[in-house]
Order: sequence, then C-alpha cells, then structure tokens
Amino acid sequence: MERWQKMNVYFSLVGLIIFIVCIIFIKKLPILLLPAAFALGITFNCFKTIYKKIPPPGYEEVENKNKNISKNKKKKAKKR
Repeated sequence: MERWQKMNVYFSLVGLIIFIVCIIFIKKLPILLLPAAFALGITFNCFKTIYKKIPPPGYEEVENKNKNISKNKKKKAKKR
C-alpha cells in the first residue's frame, strides 16, 4: 500500500512539472495546451487517490480470495 501511495506522489509531481513546462512555452506552441491539460488531470487524479486513500486496483480481490481460502481450509479440517 505504501508503494501505491509513493507512486501516486511521483506521478502527481511529474504531472505538475509537465503542466508548468507546457504553460511556460504555450505562447510559442499553442498545441502544448493539450499535454498541459492531460498533466493537470493526472495530477488531480493522483492527489484524489492519495487524499481518499483509495487502494490499488485488485487489492481488495486478493484480500477476499485469501479469506475464502482460509475459510475453506477450516471447513475441510472440521469435516475430517
């Protein structure tokens, strides 16, 4: 889980850097508004993930599978 949060922090920082660089050069190349908007979206999404403490995709499924496996083993042990 900590690795997931660190990755989101790094992505948000990279998104901010790309956004700032694109805004600096926007007068020379107006097409840079597209990557600036994309980088800003990535930044907001990563900050939202960090703030709400959303787990990585598939994290809950693995937890549930492990619980089901242990329950099945206990049931089999009780039957014997």
